Amino acid sequence: MKSIQHVLKRGVWVSILGLASMAYAAEPVTTMSVLSAKVDPLPVFASPGDANPTGSVPATGLPWVIKESRADFFKVNVGGRDVWVDALMVRASQKVSARCAAIQGAQVAAELGASSERCR
Repeated sequence: MKSIQHVLKRGVWVSILGLASMAYAAEPVTTMSVLSAKVDPLPVFASPGDANPTGSVPATGLPWVIKESRADFFKVNVGGRDVWVDALMVRASQKVSARCAAIQGAQVAAELGASSERCR
C-alpha cells in the first residue's frame, strides 16, 4: 500500500513540475516604445514624479525605446542621455513577441497579447 501512495505522490510532483516548466518556457518578450509626442519640444524630467521639468528635447528620432516605467513617467534615451518623460505627454506602444520552446515534442506559447507574433 505504501508503494502505491509513493508512486501517486511522485506522479503528482512530476505533473506539477512539468506544468511549471511549461509556463516558464512560454514567457513573452515585451518591448515598449514612445511613438509620438503631444507637444514639441517635449519637457523632460530628472526623475519620475518631479513637478518641474529640467529642460526639453525635440520630438525627433522617434520611436524611443522605453527603458523603464515608474510613477507615470517613461525613461528614454534621447541624444545620448537618459531622461524621464511624462507618460501623459506621449503616445506609447507595447509589442509582445512569443518566445517559443519545444516541450515534449510540442510547441507551447500561451501568453496574452502575442497576437500575430505567436508560435507557429
